[in-house]
Amino acid sequence: MRVETPSGNKSTRVTNEPLSDMDEVLIITSRCGFYIGVRSGMVEPMDMGHSADSSELIPQIQTVRMSLRPPSRFTGGTDLILWLKRFEMYVRKVKVDESQWTSELLPLLDDGPFRVISQQGLVDSGDYAAVTRCLRAQYAPEGNHLEWQAKFQRRGQKADENLVTYVGELRVLADKAYPGWSNDQRLQLVRDQFVQGLRSSTVQLRLMKEMPDTLDEALKLAIQQESVEAAQKRLSSERGHGSSSLASSSRRWNTLAFFQNAISIETVSEVHCL
Repeated sequence: MRVETPSGNKSTRVTNEPLSDMDEVLIITSRCGFYIGVRSGMVEPMDMGHSADSSELIPQIQTVRMSLRPPSRFTGGTDLILWLKRFEMYVRKVKVDESQWTSELLPLLDDGPFRVISQQGLVDSGDYAAVTRCLRAQYAPEGNHLEWQAKFQRRGQKADENLVTYVGELRVLADKAYPGWSNDQRLQLVRDQFVQGLRSSTVQLRLMKEMPDTLDEALKLAIQQESVEAAQKRLSSERGHGSSSLASSSRRWNTLAFFQNAISIETVSEVHCL
């Protein structure tokens, strides 16, 4: 709540507003109880927990510095180095042991950054240095963003690369190439590049025709079309094998008939000579 007292007027107006992360906090004692607020005028009432004689409460104001909240979630679209500095300021201020820093950091990662850590098998490692190195390599690469963008735009599906792996590799490149973009924007880029780089022209045409709205929809549709294509190839192969067997059988029958005819002619000749 914000308490606003206009100059020359003793009336007070109260509005709801959140506290900031780092601010001067006022601890105010009055007849009604205790209040906590920042110097800008934001206050939060605190329950005294017991009744007290109002005459014993002497109005006091104390100013302290406090920050009890961690930084906002890291989505991959903000400055990682600055975010890590804020995080480390927070864990030091609340006196978190360094061995627990990873446990404090992981819940603050959005899905994309958390996936990067998980793919490297670092979720349960407790190795804060390794986790931050992994994040830096992904979201604060030393190379030029234009180089990563070129790699992303050239990335197509490799031979014998399944669709799920292909999407995962595109997402990693997109995070490096477009760190300042929102997660939704990067997913749209990955969807478009996914369709453009597909090896199967049949699957690609199906996706271009149906125009899926999201990356997940595009992946599901591609897997479905790929399964249909594989089934058609198997059926065609089986039909071809059946035709080959029939042709081979026909050749065997023709050969047998030839020899039978030859034997019959030879027998007739022998009879005629007699």
